[in-house]
Amino acid sequence: MKTTPLIIAILLTLLAPLAAQETLPQVADIQRAYDSLKFEEAEALANQALAHAEAYSPADLVQIHLLAAYLGFAQKRSAAARQHFESALSLQPSLTLDSLLVSPRIVRLFEQVKNEYRVGIVSGAPTVKYIVVKDQRLAGLRRSLVLPGWGQRHLRRPAAGWIYTTGFLMALGAGLGLQVLQEQAHDRYRSATAPADIAEAYDRFNRRYRLRNAAFASAAGIYAVNVLDVLLVSSLPPAVAVSSEGVNSLKFSLQVPLPALH
Repeated sequence: MKTTPLIIAILLTLLAPLAAQETLPQVADIQRAYDSLKFEEAEALANQALAHAEAYSPADLVQIHLLAAYLGFAQKRSAAARQHFESALSLQPSLTLDSLLVSPRIVRLFEQVKNEYRVGIVSGAPTVKYIVVKDQRLAGLRRSLVLPGWGQRHLRRPAAGWIYTTGFLMALGAGLGLQVLQEQAHDRYRSATAPADIAEAYDRFNRRYRLRNAAFASAAGIYAVNVLDVLLVSSLPPAVAVSSEGVNSLKFSLQVPLPALH
């Protein structure tokens, strides 16, 4: 059973999206450009990040929108600043700004936007609003710990789920079948008396023993990769921006910390 290349291919497929995410700007990059008064660079980084909002956690998106609002205010574009404040408030309605770190003029504008936002008054220009959906990976993890692939199907990845389930059950079934054949071969080996029969019976027993171990190892490998898939890759469907009455609504998964496995 040559399953090692298959497992390696699955791992490479799982890691590809994670490598792609590393090319996106981080909040610290935008903050650094803003603090250095490189407003054009900071704005370009913020726009690049917001174009891939689904790759960021809600906390990061709040900070990105705040920085974009500060940039708008610094460039005397108060309408843009208001829009980004509204987007940040859609993620964190209780958001507050520290007047020791932020200009009092910006804080006043933010508080005005926040008060208007609470009573349903929003700017007339299109604003990105976020609908936060609870991350379902914990539920998926519990299912995949019971049966590989079940969690992926719960997370709306049926093709990957059935691949894991089928591969695991086939490897496990092969291991159990080979266990029976190995025990039969072992009984024949112990009952053999002629030297030639002993050698032949031992070779048969040894082959089935190694095949059984390979099958169980494959099942264990598929199980482990299946768990990593749920933790590192699986999520709700990609975020999609839709327009509703001049307002862009972005739906994405809320990233929650997962407990460590011991």
